[in-house]
Amino acid sequence: MDLDLDTGKEARRAGDYALAKHHLEPLAEFGVDEAKYEYGLVLLRKEDADYAQAMKYFETVRGKREGNALFEIGQMYEKGRGVRKSVDTALDYYAKATEKGYSRGAYQSASIFEKKRDYNQALALYKKALDGKFTKAAYGIGRLYERGRIGEKDLVTALSWYIHAEEIGVKGMTKNIERVKSRLGAEDISKAYEASRRL
Repeated sequence: MDLDLDTGKEARRAGDYALAKHHLEPLAEFGVDEAKYEYGLVLLRKEDADYAQAMKYFETVRGKREGNALFEIGQMYEKGRGVRKSVDTALDYYAKATEKGYSRGAYQSASIFEKKRDYNQALALYKKALDGKFTKAAYGIGRLYERGRIGEKDLVTALSWYIHAEEIGVKGMTKNIERVKSRLGAEDISKAYEASRRL
C-alpha cells in the first residue's frame, strides 16, 4: 500500500490508528511537517498514548501546522500528560500558538485566566481569539457579562454576545439565549439584538 497523507489523516479522524500510523509515521520520519503533526495526534489519542514521542514530533513541526502543534504541547502541560503539569508553561505555548495564527491558543488562555479570576485578561484574550476567527470566543465573552465578571451583571450585553455567537455559527447557543431572554423585558431584548448587529 502506497503512503498517503490524506488517507492517514482520514484514518486518524476515524479512530483507525493502525492505518493512520501506517501512512503517517514514515512521512513524519521523512520530515513532512503535516505528517509530523498528524502522527503526533495519533500518538496522543491511541489507547497506549506515547506522550514523549508525540512531543518530539510536535516540537519539530514548522509551517502551517506549527501553531496547532504548539497548542497540543500547551494541552500536554495544562493537563499534565507525559510532562509535569504547569499552567504557566501551557500559557507560554498557547501564546506561541496564537502568534503562529492558531487563535484557539488565545481562547484556551482566556479560559485559564477566567478560572484564575483574572477576568479583564480573559476578556482581552477572548476578543483576540475572536479576532482570529475562533468563533466560540463570542460565547466566552457573553458568559463573562452574564456572570458579572466584568463589572456588574450585564444581561443585555451578554445576550448580544450570545446572539452574535449563534449568528457566526457557534453551536448550542439557543439555550443560553433563551435563558437570558427569560430574565429580560422586551425593550432590553430589542436592545440586545440591536447591539449584536454592531459586534
